[in-house]
Amino acid sequence: MPDWTPTNLGKSTCVAWFTADSLSSLSDGDSVATWTSTEGNSISATQAAASAKPTYVASSTISSKPAVQFDGAARFDQLNFTASALNVGTSGACVCCFIGNANDGSALNFGTLTRGQNGSKSIQLLYQNGDAGIQISVGSVSDVISNSDFPSGTTGTAYRSLVFGRHSGKLMMRYIGDELSDEADASSIDLDQTQYAIGSAFFSGGCEGEIAEMVYMANPTLSQIQKVEGYAAHKYSLTGSLPSDHPYKSAAPKFRVQYGMSSGLIDGGLIQA
Repeated sequence: MPDWTPTNLGKSTCVAWFTADSLSSLSDGDSVATWTSTEGNSISATQAAASAKPTYVASSTISSKPAVQFDGAARFDQLNFTASALNVGTSGACVCCFIGNANDGSALNFGTLTRGQNGSKSIQLLYQNGDAGIQISVGSVSDVISNSDFPSGTTGTAYRSLVFGRHSGKLMMRYIGDELSDEADASSIDLDQTQYAIGSAFFSGGCEGEIAEMVYMANPTLSQIQKVEGYAAHKYSLTGSLPSDHPYKSAAPKFRVQYGMSSGLIDGGLIQA
């Protein structure tokens, strides 16, 4: 069966999937002015200012795969996009899967990987200087997870996958498939923000590091989130850090296609496994 990718979530759930694989027309070291999502919604994250454009890396420190490199200490690089489906109000779930590394070794106290233009109405992922910890926020509700809780071999400049945001009304921060947040109640936060940045986002918290993929999701089930985690772990050689009971510890998610008319088929004949 073919390999599963976030596209198989459907473009109403997978609102925007930015993967550096899609930038193969660029040469190593080129500036990135536009990063277009590949789930089917064709959302473009853009930067017009030459001084704020990140850089394409053909073979990154993220399992030697392509990535977009941000130099927040010097330039506050960022790419900005708008996605109306990320407005989930107070009742919906909004999460993002980040795949990459981020280690602020400069004098900055913190860095940011993504947040909405209005921080009080968006999900956010920030990291502390020297990778001392990672902060997730849903509006005013936040939690800082110390690096002492990170699995061995995934701290410092090491890359990782994180799923963060609000799910079932609570904070979520799944670190390579393992929930590490305090799961605080965030059900009162109105997540109506539709303008988001990747990288140094909307304030003086510069992103330093490489991002291979960002997967923004609206109202996914836990099973769908686990599929994204399994996809990331097997693609980027992170399976050793997945929890032993993760459903995709041993094998990546797959899908099979059947044709015909049946109530059991979705997306024109697609069955996911």
